[in-house]
Amino acid sequence: MINRQKSKDHIKAKVTAILIGVIMFSITVGFSFYEMNRINQAETLRITENYIFFDTTIRNMIYSKINLIKGAIAYIQSSDNLTDEAFYNYMNHLLSEKDEIIKNVGVIYGSTIHWNYPYEENKASIGIDLMTFEAQRPYIERIQSTLKPIFQGPVDLVQGGRGFIIRYPFSKNNDTYFGHVSVVLKEEVFNEVLASLEKSLKVNLLIKDGEKVIYGNEGTSADKIHWFEFEDGLINWKLGLSIGSQPFTTYINMVIYILIGILLLAGTSVFSFVILRANDVIKNESIHDHLTGLRNRNSLDETIKQVFASAERNTHDAGILVIDLNRFKDINDTYGHIIGDEVLKETADRLQQAIRSDEMPFRIGGDEFLIVVPVVHERENLQQMKKRLKGVLSYKLDINGYNVLVTASIGYAVYPKNGLDFDTLFTIADEQMYVDKSTVI
Repeated sequence: MINRQKSKDHIKAKVTAILIGVIMFSITVGFSFYEMNRINQAETLRITENYIFFDTTIRNMIYSKINLIKGAIAYIQSSDNLTDEAFYNYMNHLLSEKDEIIKNVGVIYGSTIHWNYPYEENKASIGIDLMTFEAQRPYIERIQSTLKPIFQGPVDLVQGGRGFIIRYPFSKNNDTYFGHVSVVLKEEVFNEVLASLEKSLKVNLLIKDGEKVIYGNEGTSADKIHWFEFEDGLINWKLGLSIGSQPFTTYINMVIYILIGILLLAGTSVFSFVILRANDVIKNESIHDHLTGLRNRNSLDETIKQVFASAERNTHDAGILVIDLNRFKDINDTYGHIIGDEVLKETADRLQQAIRSDEMPFRIGGDEFLIVVPVVHERENLQQMKKRLKGVLSYKLDINGYNVLVTASIGYAVYPKNGLDFDTLFTIADEQMYVDKSTVI
């Protein structure tokens, strides 16, 4: 009997030991997954923040050149008999502050180079038909047929060397292709910018255009590459970001957390809350502009899809307004970027206070904002809203002893009357905004 009891106790002790072992193993595995998840989330957050910084830097660099192109186009279209001297004098004025990344600015009529600034360094290329160059012919044919801007490169240049080319089409007196203005960016300076970003962000960059590697080493030894689609209709890249292997100290910390977790079983609920909260923070930061608190481009596509679907389902119009601050570069240059940031925040606050609760404001660029209007009863409603917002965004900001005058230019478009997709509407609103900006004294 005693032996039988001992046998039962022995079995009970074994079962208890196994259960305790299972519990301890489960706790250990649970905390192991938590720590690895924390490491992965930290890596994802860092990679996402780095991508947003990279995205903003590259877009600002490229789209600032598009503004230069638009200025040149406006000048060409406004002058019926533009002489060589007048054009080159205008470009000297437009590029009075030397931009190290710009190699040259060309004006192409049809497919032939008509002007190429600076003249002395590029005069041999004037009169050349770009259709005779194999590397450039497909892009010339595409811009002529689509009338949409193109970003290509790096490619071999007519005048020698290699570079990235931004092409922007224009017409004269009708909607057919007449020519385009191109800005060539020096490949070596462009790559220096990318290398500087790599160094400052402490990441490895890999940029691909389709299957072609634009920048970086495809055979990188990094553990994991995070891929992002860098697409906006002009730039169509795949961007890979990696941060290499985790340091050994990270895994030492993981073991410490596991041991602490075994002793603090009750803390698992707190850790779960931390994980969920971290996910919410990551999601919120990825769709909101960190400076103004407005939504950013990452959430724009989904918003547009929902608004357009609702408009079609309920048979009413919707609209967008594109807003750009006038002479914002002058404000930054005169008062500094700290004052410039305060102007952007004040502008965002004024926009949020001036619109209805169902209307959604976005910051989509440096000093560019966009408002999505889900319901538009009459086109005049947007015209009235434009007039009202111009008044709201015409103000003086007193800060740090400075009296900063702020004004804005606004354009708008109506869905579906002006177009059935966002790109078409944005182009119309953007062009109207630049017309509005051209009246600014």
